[in-house]
Amino acid sequence: MIEVLELEDFMESLGNVMVTDARDKWVWSPDKSGLFSTRSFKSIAAAECNEEVGFRVKGCGWVPSKCRIFMWRVDLDRIPTRAALVKRNISVESVDCALCGEGVETVEHLFTACNVTMRVWNRFSEWVKIPPIFAFSFKDILSIHKGGNGDKKVKGIIRGLVMVTCWAIWKARNDKIFGNGQGNSEDIFGAVRSLGFFWLKNRSAHKNIVWREWCNYPLYMF
Repeated sequence: MIEVLELEDFMESLGNVMVTDARDKWVWSPDKSGLFSTRSFKSIAAAECNEEVGFRVKGCGWVPSKCRIFMWRVDLDRIPTRAALVKRNISVESVDCALCGEGVETVEHLFTACNVTMRVWNRFSEWVKIPPIFAFSFKDILSIHKGGNGDKKVKGIIRGLVMVTCWAIWKARNDKIFGNGQGNSEDIFGAVRSLGFFWLKNRSAHKNIVWREWCNYPLYMF
């Protein structure tokens, strides 16, 4: 009895199949022409994609590409934090944050909740003269430049300095684990000012910026 039912189901599934003497061929059903095209595939992929647009690597050309790509990886949670290493079955001595020693070292903790990092962001907001930074996720970090006053150029500099800050935080974390770094907020913020000055002066049109003025206010030239 079971075999009869299975045969009936199989024959029913063939109800819409038309058998002809024509030669078999592949047909790309999403396109009326039946031909595959990159354009039709992109339209399908765009329609199926519901994820929010992540970090854009373009822009802020004065920031080295390695730093911008790093930000893209952080946004995707693709950097080797201690939590990420454990998730990939890699043995680590501790999952605690390397900078503050409190809380599991995830992307969100390291860049928004770590006590050392929070002190860096407080110094950053005072230096750039923007409202205090209250970040609850890395997405909030990526939006810091949108909350400041000024035109597109000013916001571009702030966005670049945010990247430099995240880069300095990660570098300090690695130096504390693998080198002799102290991982304190003063050293990290000092690295942000020096790296930001060096990269902006040598990789942009702002070649006449002055260190003393820069240390007081990095947007003094606008």
